[in-house]
Amino acid sequence: TLLKIADYYEKTDLVKSQEYTEKALVEAEKLGNDSIISKAHMHMGYRNFNVGLYEPAVKNFSRHIEMEKKRNNSLGVSNAMVNLAAVRIRMEDFENAKHYLLEALKMYELQLSQSPDSSPLVQLITVYNNLGIVFQNQKLYPEAVDYYNRGISLALGVKNIESTLAMLYNNLGTTFLDEGKLELALESFNKSLSIRIKANDKQGLASSYRNLAQYYTIARQRNNAYSYLHKALALAKETGDVTIESNVSDKLFQLY
Repeated sequence: TLLKIADYYEKTDLVKSQEYTEKALVEAEKLGNDSIISKAHMHMGYRNFNVGLYEPAVKNFSRHIEMEKKRNNSLGVSNAMVNLAAVRIRMEDFENAKHYLLEALKMYELQLSQSPDSSPLVQLITVYNNLGIVFQNQKLYPEAVDYYNRGISLALGVKNIESTLAMLYNNLGTTFLDEGKLELALESFNKSLSIRIKANDKQGLASSYRNLAQYYTIARQRNNAYSYLHKALALAKETGDVTIESNVSDKLFQLY
């Protein structure tokens, strides 16, 4: 019940949400309820991650992994490893992120081999995407492209995950851009853009426009770059995405 109240406040009052999660954890520890202890650490990990408290989030997700191992819940362990890896990526600790992602991948693939009908396809797609991010940041581009393509191949067969598919194409495009493969980058960016236009995903569109601007900047097509940066800036302001707004504003300043 306390965790449900915490969920209720999650989008409106993070302080109250955290307060109820901590109360749930205290009560669960008194009762020795491993399931609630594990869930409480998971919730606290998400909230710490979302507000940029990465070290506490690492502790929460590490404890979550311990509790899921104690409960012999292999799916719970692998999901928690993916969450911990996401924090490590944000901290730019790519080696540790890769370790947890590869461990989770082994567990998901084992589950897939044992029970194909209940395979964790969405989780697998997330792992492939995040491994792509890790290898891209380590400048291991062929490996990054391979994992993004694995994610795309799976995502094309799963319904209602268009935003994830668009993100994968977008990330693949940025990898090709890093490699200097401009035609392949543009092809991937346009696939992502098409999905986001159809879904009216304004936040995603801001990201797509920003990346297209980067492509046209590298291709020395200044007017196109300028146009896409303004489109990205307008949508970033509309959606309240301060990260993209700041990034795009910097790029516009550089173009001037």
